Amino acid sequence: MKLARVDDVYGVTRDVPLNYVERENVDGKFINCLSQDKHVIIFGSSKQGKTCLRKNGLPETDFILVQCQNTWGIR
Repeated sequence: MKLARVDDVYGVTRDVPLNYVERENVDGKFINCLSQDKHVIIFGSSKQGKTCLRKNGLPETDFILVQCQNTWGIR
């Protein structure tokens, strides 16, 4: 068994943390939606796992990332 540092398991990171737990009702549904040949939007408040869900389910070459902020207006 490989030992992990606390920082590798807990805290804020842009990588999938070592303690990530796949949830069939979320991860499975995400993967299923990707196979529908339609756009998929992941949205929610900060620190809810959106980036981890995407990184766990898709390689870097299989998505286009568009980031939006709720402070932006429409022109």
